[in-house]
Amino acid sequence: MVVGVLAATLTITTTNYSGEIGSLHNTSSGFAVTDNGLAIVANGGGANYVNNTQVGASGDQPFNANALVAGHWVDSITFSTTLTDSSSHKVSVTIRSGTSGALGTALLTFGSPSTFIQAPTGSGSGTITIYFDLGSSITTPITVYVNVS
Repeated sequence: MVVGVLAATLTITTTNYSGEIGSLHNTSSGFAVTDNGLAIVANGGGANYVNNTQVGASGDQPFNANALVAGHWVDSITFSTTLTDSSSHKVSVTIRSGTSGALGTALLTFGSPSTFIQAPTGSGSGTITIYFDLGSSITTPITVYVNVS
């Protein structure tokens, strides 16, 4: 009979499964776009994005594109820029789910007919993050289309 002790080091790696198949960012305007992935809404809140909000000098300015309901899926997108001319830029976001049809089913469209983000006056490092409530049940994969012009 053989008795032995196996000693090993365990390495745990956390992998974030965001459920998104991809994002298409079309930013020809000097803005950078970061998709922060999917999460669950912890606390509800009303839609509060104000058209033509100006990026602040520092810190993040969070806004809700639509009403957020606790327990729903949410995606958030952060916008930043190095522009310093207070110019206005049209922003549109379309989020689709599943694989039905050629592009999936539209969950949300934001920016229609005219929604803008304004670059800051002078230099700064501020950002604007917009939260999008996608509902209580979604079908993966999720595809996010963002356009800033």
